[in-house]
Amino acid sequence: MSAIVTCPNCGKKNRVPAAASGYPRCGVCKSAVPWIVDAGDADFAEVVEKAPQVVLVDLWAT
Repeated sequence: MSAIVTCPNCGKKNRVPAAASGYPRCGVCKSAVPWIVDAGDADFAEVVEKAPQVVLVDLWAT
């Protein structure tokens, strides 16, 4: 699963994977881009618990 995130520096859209090593960077200007992804029950452990950085979790229900 991946998300499309707009670079705050140059405005280009970048595909950011839900889980990966390292930190996401813009493919054009190489600036850091926000790592914002959705995680569900099936992939929560992979996305959140194994993340190399601090994670902010927003939990909600319908």
